[in-house]
Amino acid sequence: MRTSTFLMSIIVLVAIMCKNVVNGAIAEGGWMTYCQDKTKAPEGALFACFRSNDGGIHYNGRDLTSSVIYSNPSKANEIAVVLQGHGASAKFWTNDHTVQVYVKDGSSVNYSIKPRQGEGRVNSSVYSSSDADVVIGK
Repeated sequence: MRTSTFLMSIIVLVAIMCKNVVNGAIAEGGWMTYCQDKTKAPEGALFACFRSNDGGIHYNGRDLTSSVIYSNPSKANEIAVVLQGHGASAKFWTNDHTVQVYVKDGSSVNYSIKPRQGEGRVNSSVYSSSDADVVIGK
């Protein structure tokens, strides 16, 4: 009986610790924490801010791997993509572009903006937390 109580206590403790690690990786406050006032973002957070000039921003949950997309509550064409480390990625699209965001080497946020019709220039770069919003379209 003591062994099972001890094991259950260990399991609960590990679950609490894991929850705190995840909470530390993605802060509460959504878009405002990451893009409105970037000083509120947790130190070392992996994120990128985007603004679409070519329509709304759309995504499917299955296109998010260890990542979250937060929308600006007052402007649906502005988002924060927050990634949780190596292997994390997110894909979303606007009227005319598809955007892929991913973590490379565990510490840099990379993005690629491609025309949906396959014509035009592909814009690929690295995002730094001090950068302005990445503008999609016109």
